[in-house]
This record gives sequence, structure tokens and C-alpha cells, in this order.
Amino acid sequence: MYISYRLQNIIFFMALCLLFVLPVYSQNNEITGLQCEYQEEPLGMDATTPRFSWRLSATDNVRGQRQTTYHILVASDQVLLNEGQADVWNSGKVALSQSVSVLFAGKELESNRKYYWKVQVSDKDGNLSNWSHPASFTTGLLHMGDWSGAWWIQYPDAPKGKHIWFRKTLSVDAPVRSALIHVASIGYHELYVNGKKADDRILAPALTRQSTRVLYVTYDIAELLQTGENVIAVWQGPGWTLNVFVNLPPALRVQLNGWTTDNKKINLSSYDDWRCAISNSENNVQRTRPHYHGGEYIDARNYLPDWNRTGFDDTKWEKAVRVDCQPLMCAHSIEPTRIIETIQPVKISDGNDAYRIDMGKNFTGWVKIDMRGLSSGDVVTIRVSDAEKTIQNYSQMSQYVSNGAEKETFCNRFNYIAGRYITVEGLKRKPELADITGYALGTDMKRTGHFSCSNPLFNQ
Repeated sequence: MYISYRLQNIIFFMALCLLFVLPVYSQNNEITGLQCEYQEEPLGMDATTPRFSWRLSATDNVRGQRQTTYHILVASDQVLLNEGQADVWNSGKVALSQSVSVLFAGKELESNRKYYWKVQVSDKDGNLSNWSHPASFTTGLLHMGDWSGAWWIQYPDAPKGKHIWFRKTLSVDAPVRSALIHVASIGYHELYVNGKKADDRILAPALTRQSTRVLYVTYDIAELLQTGENVIAVWQGPGWTLNVFVNLPPALRVQLNGWTTDNKKINLSSYDDWRCAISNSENNVQRTRPHYHGGEYIDARNYLPDWNRTGFDDTKWEKAVRVDCQPLMCAHSIEPTRIIETIQPVKISDGNDAYRIDMGKNFTGWVKIDMRGLSSGDVVTIRVSDAEKTIQNYSQMSQYVSNGAEKETFCNRFNYIAGRYITVEGLKRKPELADITGYALGTDMKRTGHFSCSNPLFNQ
């Protein structure tokens, strides 16, 4: 009995000690909102010491709950991260309440690399949260030397305002494991791989003063590449180079880096072996003032539907030429521009061989018009105004030349409008409300709050 009693005391004492050694985990604290460089899962960032942010979400409504420590793990592979092996950075347990802009302090990051990270925190009582769900960030080109071999290129002696098609074939011998392509453009661009648009962003890249700083956009195109022949194609518009304060011509710079499943490199750079041609559209006015939007001229008769696909004969296209410019280049580090609202018209009126369309409210973006009954060569003119008694302001006039198809569609591509009232001339039939669509464009930021009140004007 004496031994049994003594053994019980030992076991009790050891259990009591463990209470002070083992961490206490709280099931009521959750880590959410993981961001790197203020973005969720950023693709193509160029920060060599990125900043991490997160939120502590307490589900038990404890008054005054707060973070007292954090612990960050960064790994080059998600399997390693799941096993707690941080081969890139292990911050250790840091006694700080900071949860925004925590600076990375690990090994030097590599270009074109995907990294995985997670975080754990302690609350005000010292209770540890569970580890957050893994998040990731992908680097772009971190050093100018990573662009070596990639020229700035353009169409030779292109008239001002023209939209240019670029294309280059690429042969891949095995299935693709990873592929990142970086596109820097002075002016707007759209990227296509084997005829498919690389993503749903529009008017890329975001606006900068391009005479001093040009943004490059990173696309993950691994799923778009195929074994055999591929075509990388870019449709470029002049964008803000039409403004007098931009002293650079429209130009393009492209760098593709990837790997096949059998560990062979995939590389492609913009060079004078790229082919280019003037497309079927252009911006129709030089913007002498920053607020002059202008319009677009589209000739549907000259569109080549297979220009961005394999099998297209580009032997008669021009060879791209090198542009001697070295602007500062930075990664596109904000959310892309996308369609953020679809707007339907409220009224269509006849008058003076034209149709006046009331979109119901002012918006900035694109207008899409479905048209029927046109003959090849017919010209439809679209004018935009923000005032009820004005036909056109800020040089907002676009034109569409018909190819004679049964149904045709006008929509902006490398330009945008601002207004409420649209006047359309040259149609053979009165459009219906369903034939007109407005697309409000904007930086596609995640909504973090809402507002409503009794005043309908303020609710807009």
C-alpha cells in the first residue's frame, strides 16, 4: 500500500508539472485574412523582403482579446510546411502584438518561385491558436538581370493609335509542370496562349506615369501550354501613351520561365524574331489632355480570328524591332482591373437618324452594343455624354465598320467611356434594351464594408 500511495503521488506531481510545460491551445481563436504584401496569394510580386499580415478572430467574444506573440513559418514546399519544416524562414516565437506588415527575415528569395507560409499566435492569456491554413506567395522577377535577353519591342513605324498583334511560337517537348510569363507593356495589353485569354483582367497594366515607371504583370500559364507547338500572343493598345505627358512609344517586353515534368527548362523572351501586324482596331484620337477619353475605331472586315492560334501563317507579318528605352520596371502589385458591375439601359429614344440611350446613371467603363441588319462597310458611330442635352463630350466618339455578319457586336477594348447617355448613328434597326449593356470597370478590390441609408442618392 505504501508503494502504491507513493506512486500515486509521483504521477500526480508529474502531471502537475506538465501543466506548466505543455502549451495551452485555444479552440476559440482563429487566424484569418492571411496576406503577403497586402494581397491574398499574390502572383509575381517583386518585394525581396515581403510583409505579412493576418487577423486574430476570437469566436468566444472575450472582452479585450488581443495577440501577444506570433510565430511564422515559410517553406519552399507545402509538404515541408505541413510537417513544420521551415526551410526558408522560421521566425520563432516573437513577443509582439504586431499583425500587420511583419517583415520577412529569412533566406534570400528566388525569382519565379512559389513559397508557402503559415502563422500561429498567442492570445492575451498566453493560449496558443491553432496554426493558420497555409497561404502562398509567388515571386516575379526580383532583379533586372532576370530580364536578360528580353528586348523592348514594337511594330516598326506603326502609325499613332494603332492596336498591334504580336505572336511567337514555342515548342514544348513534355507536359508542363510550371510556367510563369511576365509581360511589361508601355500601353495596355491582353495576353493569349493558344487562342485563350490568359485571365479575366482588362486594361492591363494599371495606370502609372509610364515615362518614369512601367508595371509588369505575371501570369501563370502552366495549364494553357500544351505538349508540342504553342503560340504566345499579345494584343497591345497605346493606352496613356497618347497623352502628351508620356514621352515613350507603345512597346512590349516579355519573359517566360517554366519547367516541364521531366525537369527541362522552358524559356522565351521578346526579341526581333517575334512577328507583329496592325490589328483591325485603333484609338481614334490623340489625348492632348488627361481627361480626354477619345474612342476606338474597329473595322470588323479586317479581323483575323486565328491570329493568336497555332497553324496561323504569319510569314507575311513584320518582324518586331527593338525599342531603345529603359524605364524603371515594377511588379503589378494591386488588384487587376475587371468588370465590377453590369448596367442595363432604362430608355431608348428615336431622333434625327440616331438612337439616344439612357443608361440610368453615370458610369466609367465599356459599352457593348449588339447590332443586326448591317451590310459590309456600313459605319456605326457611338457618341457618349454625361449630360442629357449634350451629344458628345471629352472626344468620346467610337466607330464600328460592319463586316456584313447577321449579328455583330461593338465593345471597347483598349479605351473606356465616362457618361450616362449614348447616341448611336448608322443602325438599320432600332436596338432593344437587351441589345445594350454597360460595364462599369474598376480595381477589383475585395469589399470590406457596406453603407446604406434612407437617401437613395447616397445609396448609389
